[in-house]
Amino acid sequence: MISSVTAFQVKLDKHIHFEKTASSTGPTVDLTSIGQISYSGPLFLGTPLQGTNSSHFLYDSSSSYLMVTATNCTTCDSQYYNPDISQTITPNTDFNIHQMQYGDQVFGGNMINDDVCLSNYLGGNICTFDFPIFVAD
Repeated sequence: MISSVTAFQVKLDKHIHFEKTASSTGPTVDLTSIGQISYSGPLFLGTPLQGTNSSHFLYDSSSSYLMVTATNCTTCDSQYYNPDISQTITPNTDFNIHQMQYGDQVFGGNMINDDVCLSNYLGGNICTFDFPIFVAD
C-alpha cells in the first residue's frame, strides 16, 4: 500500500528532463510522486494526440526511450497507442530492437519515433518531437 502520494509541478526541457521546482516560469504539468522515487502522470502520443488526462504512466527517468502498448496488443492488460493513425511517426534507426524486457516481463514489438506530450492543456502542449518509443504489440 502506498502511504504517501504527493503532487509536484515539473518543468520540462526539450530533452524530457524533469526538475522539481517551487515555481516555474514555463509550462508545467502536475505529476504524482510515489515515495519520492518514482513519478506518474498523463502522456499523449503522435499526431493527432492519443491519450487522456486520466491516463497515468510511470515516468522512468533512467531510460532513453519510452515504452507503450499498441492498440492491437492481444496479450497486454491495456492497449494505448495506435501507430497506424499517427501522422508524425518515423522509423527509428538508432535502436534495432524487437524485444524489450522491463522488470521480469518480456515484450515483443518495434522501436519507432513519434511526438510525446505530457499535456494537451495549460495553454499549449508540453512536447518533445521525434522521441524513441518501443511499441509493445
